Amino acid sequence: MLTSIKGWESKVNEFTEKVANHVGNLAYACFVDVFERYDKSPICQKARSVVEDFLSAAIVQHRTSMERLWRLESSEIRTLNHRDYENLRRENELRLSERRRRNLEDQRDEKKLAKELAKEAVGQPIVTPVKGRGRPKQRAPSPTPEVDEVYDHYRREVKVLAEAQAYYDIARKRYIDYVYMTIMGELLEACKNGLLERLKIQMGIEGLDGKFTPHAIKYRSRY
Repeated sequence: MLTSIKGWESKVNEFTEKVANHVGNLAYACFVDVFERYDKSPICQKARSVVEDFLSAAIVQHRTSMERLWRLESSEIRTLNHRDYENLRRENELRLSERRRRNLEDQRDEKKLAKELAKEAVGQPIVTPVKGRGRPKQRAPSPTPEVDEVYDHYRREVKVLAEAQAYYDIARKRYIDYVYMTIMGELLEACKNGLLERLKIQMGIEGLDGKFTPHAIKYRSRY
């Protein structure tokens, strides 16, 4: 069960890189929009350095949060969402059992047909059992049923698979929500609320009566 969750690592890393690139591109577009007219000036170079340092630190923190969440999910099996787990387990078991039943019936019918064709090939008549004649022998059911027998020797394995799939679904949905909250609640909030303040402090303009220029207001509203 944990093996399937540990397989998320490469996808998590890929998604984290895409988020970092997207945020970086957006920040660069905002920076160009605000500072384009000062492109050759020292103030523009200073502002670019502040923005790059801030974003690098924010993205490193985001990667750390993502890695922490993934380690929690991949280290052990835990959930308090017992109701959804049980509902999913029952649904999975019913679906898997029905699929197994159909497969076993197909195996039974194919084997029965093969026997009849083999009898025809050697010229033996196909005998249809007469109801009530003789007493059938008792025998243990086999994984590949014969005649009208449909018995699954792998019922226990089906239950285990249903339980594993149920927990996987719970963990997957939970992790997706955590990732979304990390991006929106940490990374983007840090850019929205912290970047402009960092620029004011690092550029020495924090004493302008708390008033922002139209460009600064436009820059902040982009996040």
